[in-house]
Amino acid sequence: MVLFLFTLAIISSGLSAPIYKQLSIRSANKCETALMPILWFAPLSAVFCIAALIGDGFNAEELFPAMLSGLGSAIAVYMLIESFKNKSYTLAVILINLNFYIPIVLSLIFLGEKATLLQLFGILALTAAIVIINTGKGTKNNEKTNIWSLAKPLMACIANGIVNFGIKLRQYYLPGTDGYGFFSLCYLFGITFCVVIFLYNYTYNCHNTLNIDAQRNQINKVIIPSVILVFITGVCYLSISMLSEYVNAATEFTVITTLSILLSLIVGWIKYKEKLDVKNMLTILCFLCAVAVHFISH
Repeated sequence: MVLFLFTLAIISSGLSAPIYKQLSIRSANKCETALMPILWFAPLSAVFCIAALIGDGFNAEELFPAMLSGLGSAIAVYMLIESFKNKSYTLAVILINLNFYIPIVLSLIFLGEKATLLQLFGILALTAAIVIINTGKGTKNNEKTNIWSLAKPLMACIANGIVNFGIKLRQYYLPGTDGYGFFSLCYLFGITFCVVIFLYNYTYNCHNTLNIDAQRNQINKVIIPSVILVFITGVCYLSISMLSEYVNAATEFTVITTLSILLSLIVGWIKYKEKLDVKNMLTILCFLCAVAVHFISH
């Protein structure tokens, strides 16, 4: 069961990155970016709501974690799409991929979880792999890195980490429940926060640039990627929630992050026929070490 849940989380997480990259290319302004998450948050909320009514229903204890994860989801998706527009692409990718630290640290502090020395070594191995694989890619247009351009990926990193901690927190309060009500509320809060982000950007940034006809055409272009994200996002978060019953945060998020990134890299190497050079081999070695020590520790 654990292996199956890990497989679902890894595959769904690994396949989401290239879709976000496509969405960032198709987003002409910040208003369009804010509207995109609503396209998959709304059906996800509806599906989980129906599942909750059939299953364990809704619980008051889920409200705060759902609000926390909903806020994190809205900010994470918005900042993630905007981050891929940054000139400092390499550092942006590094920062975003380091989000796994947040649920691990917060779980150690607030939920009383423990991490062994082997697990800490695995976390460091994953960090090294992320830095190695992203070093040397350069920045877009060969421009210098602007420290302010790193604010968006840093916020995406923090927000995504908060989403995962909210999922972990719900499982801590309500172990053994299906969590459908939680995810329904989570995405409902996410929609609310996305609307607030849209209204803010419409008022201050893109009031004069938002063309309704162009927006309709833009929505048509992002429908297929959004439908795919509806499925893989739901599968990923639900798998993470169920895994929380079996392993601690250190193992869960290190293994998922490690293998999902490795999956994305392998797809990229095959698709673009990249050579397996020393840097890539060193990265794979660090990834394998990160995963191996966590399975050994259990």
